[in-house]
Amino acid sequence: MLSGTALLTPAPRLRSRPLVALYEDDPWLASGRASPLSAESIDVLFRFGPVAYGSRCFDSSEYNASVRKIMARYPRISRELAEQEVHAYIFSATDYLAKQTAERKRRGPSEDELEPPLDLPTKLLAVAWVCVLIPSASFIVSQIPK
Repeated sequence: MLSGTALLTPAPRLRSRPLVALYEDDPWLASGRASPLSAESIDVLFRFGPVAYGSRCFDSSEYNASVRKIMARYPRISRELAEQEVHAYIFSATDYLAKQTAERKRRGPSEDELEPPLDLPTKLLAVAWVCVLIPSASFIVSQIPK
């Protein structure tokens, strides 16, 4: 049962948080870099898969807000590195969080972690793998008895 004094004590003041804009006027949103056929978007598709690609291309305002939040937290990093961090988190949140140490959280990602764009042979190998994987999976599924 509550005592009478507990009912009269004022509620603790909640810290008011400043309003944060979702960066709707960011030049990145107006540029062609978010389009599904841009070189950067295709690189995301090959490196991080269709989920990160879809987030970048088809939910670009939410994606841009996530990138800008990382850039605000670590002001010394480039947009490309912040995008790579978002892609890595979308691709595998468990792996991304596993590599977060106390030191990395404090200092943030470094520019030497930025991966170069994929070369043409790597992209062709990924396309060949998909061309083998889809018919193989179809064959395996067709062999399952009903």
